[in-house]
Amino acid sequence: MALRHPEQEPMAAEGLDGRAHAILLERTRQLATRSMAAEAVTIALLLLEVDGESCALRVDAVAEVAAMPLPARLPRAGPALLGLVETRGVLCRVYDLAELFGRRAGSARRSGGHLVVLRQGGGRVGLRVDRAAGIVEAPAADLLPAEDGLPGTLGRITRSGIDLLDPETILGRVDGTANHVA
Repeated sequence: MALRHPEQEPMAAEGLDGRAHAILLERTRQLATRSMAAEAVTIALLLLEVDGESCALRVDAVAEVAAMPLPARLPRAGPALLGLVETRGVLCRVYDLAELFGRRAGSARRSGGHLVVLRQGGGRVGLRVDRAAGIVEAPAADLLPAEDGLPGTLGRITRSGIDLLDPETILGRVDGTANHVA
């Protein structure tokens, strides 16, 4: 038995008049369009540069991005905790992202770069990065597991080779830092 396209089916055999057949064809096209659109889902990413590496955070995980102010130093703070800054009337602990992942042992720059404030953690955790390069849309289908990226990555965007960082892992490292105050 040969398969035929619905447009080739005789309407009388299905008991459909011309209008009903047109509605059925239009609904079929809409469903096909929806399934193609679902495959083309993109995620908005904030591109970052950290100690010469390119990485990204999902835009929905970021509360604010600003030029990095000079943080107020804290006594007995570990090397990753740069200090405190005020953002929108709230004190924010600032950590060097490279230092958190062991990329810049003991030589963290205290100024320059950008401050990225995470949404999680009540907006009280900021990350110092060398550069916040901008926002891009990436196809979600391009996200694959990262084998050799920064610790705490959710995966790697394959077309660009950028590691997608996991805010929960970052906050876990921050909470695990024994010498933070505030």
